[in-house]
Amino acid sequence: MAIDFSNYINTYKGSPVLQQQFPNMNDYLALFGYNQGTTPTPTPTPTPTPTPTPTPPGGITNIIGQDLNRGGDGFNPYNPDMSKINTTYQPNYDFRQFSEYGSNPSTMDIKQMDMNQNYFNKPAPSGIQQAMLTAAGFIPGVGTAIKGAQFLGSALKGIMPVNQRAILENELRGSGVYTDDIGRIVGDVNTVGGVMAGYNANQMTDKTFDKRSDTIADTLQDKYGIDISELSEEEIEDFDPNKAAFDLVNRFGLISKAKTNFQKQQKKALEIAEFEKAEKERKKKEKEEAERAAQYGATNYGKGVGGQSYSGDAVGAPGLGFGVGATTGGPVSNRTGRGRTDYNKGGLATMFKLKG
Repeated sequence: MAIDFSNYINTYKGSPVLQQQFPNMNDYLALFGYNQGTTPTPTPTPTPTPTPTPTPPGGITNIIGQDLNRGGDGFNPYNPDMSKINTTYQPNYDFRQFSEYGSNPSTMDIKQMDMNQNYFNKPAPSGIQQAMLTAAGFIPGVGTAIKGAQFLGSALKGIMPVNQRAILENELRGSGVYTDDIGRIVGDVNTVGGVMAGYNANQMTDKTFDKRSDTIADTLQDKYGIDISELSEEEIEDFDPNKAAFDLVNRFGLISKAKTNFQKQQKKALEIAEFEKAEKERKKKEKEEAERAAQYGATNYGKGVGGQSYSGDAVGAPGLGFGVGATTGGPVSNRTGRGRTDYNKGGLATMFKLKG
C-alpha cells in the first residue's frame, strides 16, 4: 500500500525552516520512509495553506511546522535586512586586561599593554568626535543633557544587574554570528555564522546542535549508507560536491563548527559576566569604605591636642594636625592605613606629653 506523503509535503512547503534545512524536499521526505525511486502521492491543487503552530512562550521548541517569520514586518532570519541588525562588537577592555594580567599587573605587564593599545584600551575619541562633543557643550541645554546622560549611564551601570544575554550576543557578534532584536540568530544557513538561523541564541545548548546533527546523521546512514561519525573533519570539509549526499554532509560540518564556536563564546560570556559582577561588588565596597572614611574624618579630623583645632593636613608633624579622637584619644596615623591609632598601638602622640 502506497504511503500518502501529501501531509509531509504540505508541511515542508509551509515551513521555511525545513526548506532551509533540506533544500531538496526528497531529503526531508526520506526521514519518513520515502524512496526517491517511487512517486509520492500528488499534492492537491491548490495546496492548502497550513495552519501555523503558535510559537510557545520562551522561544522555539520544535522547528517542524513552525512559522519562524514572526513579527508584523515579515522579517526573515534566513535572508535578513542587515540594516536592521546590530553588527557592532564592543570589546570589554577591562576584562581583557584582567584575563591577561590579573588585577595587579606588574610594570612589565603595563608596558606590554601599552604596546598593544588597540587591544587592551578603548580607543580615544577622534578629533572630529571630540570637537563635536566640545561644540555641543556650548549649545544651551545640549551640553547639560549630554553630561546628564553620561552621569545617568554611569550611575545605572553601577546598580543595574549584569545582562548576560547582551554579553553573549555581543561576543557572538565578535565571532561573526548576528542576532535580531528578539535574539534569533540570522544569516545564510550555508555558512557557519548562519547555519543556526531562527534559533534564539540565549536559549541554545549543546543539545540544540546535537539534535540537528543526529537527524542529519540518521538520514545519511539510511539513505546514502554513510556513517558520518567515521569521517574526519578534513574528509567532511573536502567531501565531493558532486555527490548526492553533499548538502547533508556539508550542513553537518557547518553545524559542528557552529557548535564549537558557540561553546567558546558562551564560555567567554560567562567569564565576562562573573568579572562584571565581581567588579560591581568591589566598587560598591570601595564606595562604602570611602563614605565611612569621609564621615569619620569629618567628625574627628582637625581636633588638635588639648582641644585646639588646626587647619593643617590631618597627617603632618606632631602637634600640627594629629587630633585627639573622641573615643580612643588616638592620633591620626597612616602607618596602618586605617587613619587613627591608639597610644598603646604605636601612635605618634607617644612622642610628646601633654602639660596639665
